[in-house]
Amino acid sequence: MNHTIGKTIFSVMLAILLMCTATPALAKVTAEEAAKLKTELNPMGGVRAGNAEGTIPEWTGGLAKVPEGIDFVPKSGLPQPDPYADDKILFTITAQNVDQYKDKLSPAQVRMFKTNPGWKMNIYPTRRSAAFSKEIYEGTYDNAMHAEAIDEYGSAINFGQGYPFPIPKTGIEAMLNYLYMPHGARNIIVSFGGGVMSGDAISTANEATNYYLFAAEGKKRGEFDPNDYIFGKIVEMTTAGRQGEIYLMMDPGSFEKNDALGWSYIPGTRRVRRNPNFFYDGVDSTGGGISVSDDQFMWKGKLDRFDWKLNGKKEMYVPYNTYMIDRLPDFHPILQPGFPKPEYFRWELHRVWEVEATLKEGARHIYSKRFFWLDEDSWNICVKDQYDKRGNLWRWQFSNSKQYYDLPAYRQTQYACFDFQVPIWVIQKFVNGFPPESYPDLPDAFFTIQNLRKMGRR
Repeated sequence: MNHTIGKTIFSVMLAILLMCTATPALAKVTAEEAAKLKTELNPMGGVRAGNAEGTIPEWTGGLAKVPEGIDFVPKSGLPQPDPYADDKILFTITAQNVDQYKDKLSPAQVRMFKTNPGWKMNIYPTRRSAAFSKEIYEGTYDNAMHAEAIDEYGSAINFGQGYPFPIPKTGIEAMLNYLYMPHGARNIIVSFGGGVMSGDAISTANEATNYYLFAAEGKKRGEFDPNDYIFGKIVEMTTAGRQGEIYLMMDPGSFEKNDALGWSYIPGTRRVRRNPNFFYDGVDSTGGGISVSDDQFMWKGKLDRFDWKLNGKKEMYVPYNTYMIDRLPDFHPILQPGFPKPEYFRWELHRVWEVEATLKEGARHIYSKRFFWLDEDSWNICVKDQYDKRGNLWRWQFSNSKQYYDLPAYRQTQYACFDFQVPIWVIQKFVNGFPPESYPDLPDAFFTIQNLRKMGRR
């Protein structure tokens, strides 16, 4: 009898242990759930209807082509003319009235007004411009019923072009929508610069040309291996004093089968070397010293050091349709002590998903907690708050974004980071004064160590 009880207790304990240690694939949505993407939800997973107050309008298709009355050559790579240039400011949030609107702001957004009394947010009419191609919509619908997140690293399988999880059940699925979001082209080459403000000193951040690979773009489920490398980036520095430095970063779909790669070529050594600082909280050398590797582009890399919780949706004032900055001949007038000039930024009320990331016990990272707010129509990370090891609000990031209506795709333009503990802020990815971005057909072999060596020695 005691032997039987002992066996039963052991079996129960073993089952509990397996439940705690196993990392099974996360559940796909049913066909009935996926059908909502054609009715109450838009093809990206956002709610089609507007809000009850009428301050968020219905999504009616967005801008999937060059709007009538706008003279623009599609896929020229030039900044798109602003289709909403005639919109008037509805109201302005300032340090004097911020408490009236704090229910639709993040804690760091509110803190920004307290720290910098001259900061303001001009609120414009909400324009739900996000739109993608028919192929992206079809791929997203298919992904909803097949894609699976399979581990804590952010590995996914059984997906193709489009968003893998338009109806997310977990924080990891929401973050994967951002990491694998469609960009409108499989390969993009773009040159840009940025600005750093430390105290009263303005300096130009690193300038570079970036070469991107989005391997899922244009590929249906089954036409490419999601276990392989699905995101690649080569950074070729053009900043004075750093010309010739070249960096290669590759992220796989499965971190169990392939590790993330980071390699660098430094002219002084004439050698290609593995760079372990491209990941987690390694210092981002282009971020003015106040951002780390996984802060790049609002988020980059593995997810395994944090627990990710999906907190649902809220209405929030976020940067949106920020066309006006890209059309400026030079970005330097935007830079000033304390914060960039607010009149160049457009803020709108949108529904966003809230994802809460908490550092795992025993894991190492400079941040203990992070909050991300992702646009329901594009999955772009609009705003991010970050807390130090003592639980104090430390840094705030936001990203400008716009509809590239000629591709079509809705994606990030500039992104900014503010430090509340030291008077430093940085904003990156200004394309002003740089050659137009282009969309070449680069072979996958371009994103290899062998090509990195060739580029360094040319």
